[in-house]
Amino acid sequence: LTDQNQNRYEVPHEHVQPFTGNAASSLMYKVEVSKQPFGIKVIRTSNNHVLFDSSVGPLLFADQFLQLSIQLPSANVYGLGEHVHQQYRLDMNWKTWPIFARDTTPNELVGRPALPSYWALGFHLSRYDYGTLDNMKEVVERNRAAQLPYDVQHADIDYMDARKDFTYDPVAFKGFPEFIKELHNNGQKLVIIVDPAISNNSSLSNPYGPYDRGSDMKIWVNTSDGVTPLIGEDMNEVANFVDGSVSGCSTSNLNYPPFTPKILDGYLFSKSICMDAVQHWGRQYDIHNLYGYSMAIATAETVKTVFPNKRSLILTRSTFAGSGKFAAHWLGDNAATWNDLRWSIAGMLEFNLFGIPMVGADICGFLLDTSEELCRRHYLTIRYTLLPYLYTLFYRAHSRGDTVARPLLHDRRNPLSLIIALDENKEAKGELFWDDGETKDTVANNVYLLCEFSVTQNRLEVKILQSTYTDPNNLAFKEIKILGTQKPNSIAVKQNGVPIEVSPNVTYDSNLQVALITEIDLVLGGTYTVEWDVKIRDEEKIDCYPDESVPVNPLRLTVTYHKDNMLQFKLLGFTFNDMFIRISTRLPSQYLYGFGETEHTAFRRDLKWNTWGMFSRDQPPGYKKNSYGVHPYYMALEEDGSAHGVLLLNSNAMDVTFQPLPALTYRTTGGILDFYVVLGPTPELVTQQYTELIGRPVMVPYWSLGFQLCRYGYQNDSEIASLYDAMVAAQIPYDVQYSDIDYMERQLDFTLDVEFEGFPALITRMKADGMRVIIILDPAISGNETKPYLPFTRGVEDDVFIKDPSDGSIVWGKVWPDFPDVVINSSLDWDSQVEKYRAFVAFPDFFRNSTIAWWKTELTELYTNPREPEKSLKFDGLWIAQELWDFPPLLCPKSPPCPPPSRAVQEVTGQRGIVITRSTFPSSGRWGGHWLGDNTAAWDQLKKSIIGVWAAGGRGTGADICGFFQDAEYEMCARWMQLGAFYPFARNHNTIGTRRQDPVSWNSTFVTISKSVLETRYALLPYFYTLMHKASTEGSTVVRPLLHEFVSDRVTWDVDSQFLLGPAFLVSPVLEAVSMEASDDPT
Repeated sequence: LTDQNQNRYEVPHEHVQPFTGNAASSLMYKVEVSKQPFGIKVIRTSNNHVLFDSSVGPLLFADQFLQLSIQLPSANVYGLGEHVHQQYRLDMNWKTWPIFARDTTPNELVGRPALPSYWALGFHLSRYDYGTLDNMKEVVERNRAAQLPYDVQHADIDYMDARKDFTYDPVAFKGFPEFIKELHNNGQKLVIIVDPAISNNSSLSNPYGPYDRGSDMKIWVNTSDGVTPLIGEDMNEVANFVDGSVSGCSTSNLNYPPFTPKILDGYLFSKSICMDAVQHWGRQYDIHNLYGYSMAIATAETVKTVFPNKRSLILTRSTFAGSGKFAAHWLGDNAATWNDLRWSIAGMLEFNLFGIPMVGADICGFLLDTSEELCRRHYLTIRYTLLPYLYTLFYRAHSRGDTVARPLLHDRRNPLSLIIALDENKEAKGELFWDDGETKDTVANNVYLLCEFSVTQNRLEVKILQSTYTDPNNLAFKEIKILGTQKPNSIAVKQNGVPIEVSPNVTYDSNLQVALITEIDLVLGGTYTVEWDVKIRDEEKIDCYPDESVPVNPLRLTVTYHKDNMLQFKLLGFTFNDMFIRISTRLPSQYLYGFGETEHTAFRRDLKWNTWGMFSRDQPPGYKKNSYGVHPYYMALEEDGSAHGVLLLNSNAMDVTFQPLPALTYRTTGGILDFYVVLGPTPELVTQQYTELIGRPVMVPYWSLGFQLCRYGYQNDSEIASLYDAMVAAQIPYDVQYSDIDYMERQLDFTLDVEFEGFPALITRMKADGMRVIIILDPAISGNETKPYLPFTRGVEDDVFIKDPSDGSIVWGKVWPDFPDVVINSSLDWDSQVEKYRAFVAFPDFFRNSTIAWWKTELTELYTNPREPEKSLKFDGLWIAQELWDFPPLLCPKSPPCPPPSRAVQEVTGQRGIVITRSTFPSSGRWGGHWLGDNTAAWDQLKKSIIGVWAAGGRGTGADICGFFQDAEYEMCARWMQLGAFYPFARNHNTIGTRRQDPVSWNSTFVTISKSVLETRYALLPYFYTLMHKASTEGSTVVRPLLHEFVSDRVTWDVDSQFLLGPAFLVSPVLEAVSMEASDDPT
């Protein structure tokens, strides 16, 4: 729905273009439009079910207000976020959920999700407040000593030099590069955080390259004059430590519109920037929710420079439709509570809906102290056994749009095992995707192996669908486990139809009906047939009629769909004004899922008059709080189990009210009503079709599937080194070490603090061990530097910053870093510290081509540091945490499509790389991963993280394991480790000032728990990697709700405390305290 009298802002999206081809025939749907009263109906032609019906209410279409009500075919609705939902299926009882990106704790047609690297499926450790590299090293070494599966260590802003992006603390993180090298040498990875807030503290005597270059390139977000850089940004929602700007916001109708959705604080620029700020893509009022999205695209493009031939990991907090194509997502700063443990499941399910399968919650919670039992529930031993399966799910998500939920260097050399779960017909089918785990574009270049496994009764067929990659480690399947079978006897094996001599050993559990075949050798890449004899019970036999000798006519198959007029989507009138549009739609049932990014306690949405706002914001996850990403997308189930999805491609601030009719009412502050309906009819097909629309998720590097460690608050590089050494000593699988803003000088982007001067060497050491390193960068460039600061200078020269449209000045905000040469009084309250100590920063306008070029330059400088090579940070991926929008795959004005910014990371590092972003929008998954934000170390965050990962599409997403905020409690952290081991993005991460929660920070029992579950994850990494390939090529989910596979069982429509990895592996985590003591035997 557009306005013929004036242009209105439309979300630019590479996967949403005007139709120029011939009209399709034999459509699966039909559209009916009525004028008096206005209404739109989308009807499935096969059964006349109405999917979308807006005639339930009038359309309001004003200048700054749009409202549309839609009658749904049922109350089985999923999605809409990012919010924290207490259950996967949305509650349709009059609830309104705002959709507006914000940095808040979880209370959340876009492109197929990216195929992650295999290592990204491993366990991740992260914490905000490692403080020093020594502390981080201690975490790494402690987990290694415990032999915990642990692939990825994250570095929060601790690693930065004064919180400056593209820097690391030369003192606290001295030897950071060597540490990263050591991680790499150990087969582990490091993920670093990067915030879209560049310190403007640059001078001739102390230049800050990112700010200087950003200023030179004129890439900052500007005030309403379009020229003055805006100061004050942190996370990518856009998050701002002050409301609007340091000088406030004008009283224009953009800052104070006639209608404000039900978002946190009640006004749009709260903890963000003024809505009249100007960027390359338009006004903040229109594009606020796209910032994290655009940053993910820019970072993904940059990753291609850093890792030209490798997949990396991009983790973002703020997302939009399509973010999964570029970045992974975590469910925000959850709490170490049982509720968060439970809600994390619905969170993961929702992000699978949103096309972001690489999603997870912070295991054990980010905020609060976790308990051992809660944390244990996050750490499930089986994860690493399932990684090959999980990787295959990601392949399906990448290629078809399906949904999904020890150092890998060594794990990929271990023998493979095949787990066969027979259905009621004694049949099973599955696939394995395999490549080198990190080279980019292996699918596009057809350099991979794809095996198909099918079992019927007593016969296993292994077929090769694609055979253009040969594994150098001569991997073979050494054992086959069959679930639900009689005891197999007389096993015979054929290779390419020719019998081969085998002497397998068979053990059988008659109570569980599980057979284990060992001492068998099926070489990966070979074609085999395995047959065995079983004794068939009489009750299992059927009379085969007619007899074989009787002639049978050629088979005729007729599929008859339901004949009733099931309601699916019905527009009920609308209001269409300049800054207000309202439209309602009737739903087919009460089963609604999606809408985000907001925290909700269930995957299914509550339709009892609840209103949810959607406007990206640096808001830790909290119930009904609009958070980092914006995904105005939902999936609905019809009463007969058919599913469909609906995307409103509108990036303006909006809210949606759930009505028990069942129906929805959208209210948005501008743009147009641009609805896209995908018809399924199965939940999994809906997600595949949705990611085909918005872009498939990125194929992340293999190493990004490993376990990752991060903390905001590492004091120096020695702390990280100590963590690393402890993890190594404990022999805990661990592939990626992060450094948060600690490594920067005063949190100044692209700098290295003196406390982290050993960080480069540490990175080198860790990478030499096979580890990977991810560093954080914030899109906020300081303009207050007294010494030369090239990022700002170059940014100004290149006109990369957001500007005020009235005078062209840079729009200034206040985030990180602190003013130079100022002693911080940490006893002051937060607002006082922001006022007194935080520097004025400019915000890069990632909607500009010049900003993408500037971003590449700054990343290259950070990676190579030609002026001071000893300070170069050889990172493997980027963590962009303070972005407002996620970079969408848009068309640049008068130019071909913009190259994804995450390619810069690949081009800089020469590897596949990865970008992890917090703020997402539909299509964000194309460019990297996503984490679910700054969650809390609380039990309730565990389940919420599952919901968040689902909502993100179940691919490349995870929550901060054990929680970001507050001290984690022992049991909670243990349970969260068990749960988080099955997040696509498994990172333990918490904030400064809280207790350590990495696996080696507790006791030997905790080490044993963590090691056990992470070893399971690492054993599963080939499976995980194949799932990621499926996600990247087909759009399949990696972490998926049970209803995706068992939609005929209505009980599954409300199950959000369990989830599947791909189609076959069920995870049932412990999400509540069960009085586990620290001394308890983990068995």
